[in-house]
Amino acid sequence: MIKHENENSKTFSTSTSKQIRVYRRREHAISIYTMIRNKRNEIIDWIEYHRMIGIEHFYLYDHLSEDQIDIFLKYYLDQNIVTIIKWPFRPIENQHWNMIQSASMNHALKNFGPFNKWMGYFDIDEYFQLNSINEQLILSKTKSLDQLLDQSFPETKFPGGVQFYNCPISCFLSQNEILSSRHLNIFQKCNSIVEPQDCSTRTKLFIRPQNVPLMQNIHALEHGIVFSAHNGLSNFGQFRHYHYGIVGAKGDQRAKFDNSMDKFIVNLTQRISLFYRTHCSEPKIH
Repeated sequence: MIKHENENSKTFSTSTSKQIRVYRRREHAISIYTMIRNKRNEIIDWIEYHRMIGIEHFYLYDHLSEDQIDIFLKYYLDQNIVTIIKWPFRPIENQHWNMIQSASMNHALKNFGPFNKWMGYFDIDEYFQLNSINEQLILSKTKSLDQLLDQSFPETKFPGGVQFYNCPISCFLSQNEILSSRHLNIFQKCNSIVEPQDCSTRTKLFIRPQNVPLMQNIHALEHGIVFSAHNGLSNFGQFRHYHYGIVGAKGDQRAKFDNSMDKFIVNLTQRISLFYRTHCSEPKIH
């Protein structure tokens, strides 16, 4: 059930008197869609970093999580920073699971797209990295992220939006090791470069939802929708796809490091720490 911002009701009751949060639709310059499942231990880093670079809102499609993510993110819900949409669906027998993701992508496009100028479509192990010029403009509040996207990828030329490379960064740690401390801060734990860097095969998008009628593929827009393809750090930015890596695996290049995100470590650590101190207890490590 959807309630518009101007309507008063925040919840509705089922026949069993169970309280269910009703999501609202508000206008934002730039937001992110993603699907999550039991991502409680990683999501604060992701939200706080992207807030730092100008993301205003996060649409989280909760696919059968068991970690009480709505309670954990109550502060963000109350501040209208996130919207959680329960998405308890499973694919039809013998069908790929991504049909569930495609359905949620289109739900976000149709229900929230009209209220957003830009929407990013990517996962919470992917972080959008700006080049140094754009980064400085945003951090100094000279420009906003949506303004920079409009400037670099004008609607008259690229009405659908823009596709960016997605480059792998490895940790060479197990998931338990990554999550062993109270605050993840993935920039500090994961900065090993995997060679060769294949950034072009798993691209991700920022779209102008008002000009996109359909979302079938999270990596590229449908044929006939004009968008700027194959963009990287040199001309605007890129996604960093964090994965764990395997110690001793072919391509293990732990002697090569990418420290370009170190500048965010102190500030991000403070923001994460403040969230845990103020809004919740110690997160459970699963």
